[in-house]
Amino acid sequence: MNQTNWKIGLIGHLMYGQKDAAVNGQAVKTRNYRQILEARYGKENVITLDTDYFRKHLIANYKRVFSICVQCRTILILPTANGLKLLLPVLSLLKGKYPFQLLYPVVGGWLPEYLRGHSFVRRLLHCVDYIFPETDDMTAAMKGMGFTGVRTVHNFSNRKAISDLPEIEWSQAPFRFCTFSRVTKQKGIGEAIQAISDISKLGKHCELDIFGPVDPDYREEFDAMLALAGSAVAYRGVLSGDEVVPTLSRYYAMLFPTYYPGEGMPGAVLEAFAAGLPVIASNWRYNSEVIRHGETGLIYELGDIRNLESAIMTLISDSDTTAAMKRRCFVESRKYLPECVAKPVFDIIDGFHD
Repeated sequence: MNQTNWKIGLIGHLMYGQKDAAVNGQAVKTRNYRQILEARYGKENVITLDTDYFRKHLIANYKRVFSICVQCRTILILPTANGLKLLLPVLSLLKGKYPFQLLYPVVGGWLPEYLRGHSFVRRLLHCVDYIFPETDDMTAAMKGMGFTGVRTVHNFSNRKAISDLPEIEWSQAPFRFCTFSRVTKQKGIGEAIQAISDISKLGKHCELDIFGPVDPDYREEFDAMLALAGSAVAYRGVLSGDEVVPTLSRYYAMLFPTYYPGEGMPGAVLEAFAAGLPVIASNWRYNSEVIRHGETGLIYELGDIRNLESAIMTLISDSDTTAAMKRRCFVESRKYLPECVAKPVFDIIDGFHD
């Protein structure tokens, strides 16, 4: 790659003006890509544009897009759905004038369904040279729509895994569970609270700590649920990036009862694996493709509180099995190291720049 003549562009939802970006999957993945691109090609060779609040500075942002297209041989885009609508018309036009390749690492699991309802965006998306969905099911769906240059590139975590499990007696109560996500209804926080509360009332000493920013529209309902749950459930605020893995490692397992429509390969699950933390997750979207039932966690039927409670009881009733899961999560986390996951992306960039 002749780095003196060509740069690499990254256009995406970096959210540098938002304090809650650490649990925003869009921002985390976009920042992770920036980090690995700068590490491999040098900060001086990576030009970025933060698409957060793109419309507020529309003219300046489009000028920046034009500048990136002129200077860069490869451009990666990681936009939201709205960002995709704003970027693709301009990028498809400029792609006919400047010799750059366009790569699209998809964030989340929303794209195939979205394209079925937006034929204009679907047509424009054919200007992208390579599309990288997070899961095999998404890749198959995109190929079924006639897209070529589609290959699965999993989400990854830049967090450093802990070196070993903390010295905690996992076989004794209290059994401490956690959630790590935005605190919204669709993330299933209410189901997690109810399940732990019900089990605690049966005399099983379980606790639930909830991490993440609270959606303002959910605050009143969330506070009411916390009040009813009593001491078994607590809200612990928002973790900074460096705190995530060491904090999660102190828990018995993570609950991930999501039914969020845009869920793809959740970064929160990858953070849990890096912390040696099994995940009890709903059978929603692509969760069962990421979490191996009985090995790195348990999958329960979506919306079935009793099934969720049964999964929790399975883990606390057999701490030896849970300990084995924790060790397997460490091994699993190695699959999602950036140098492993991003190799196909690097190969495409390097091959085009040679």
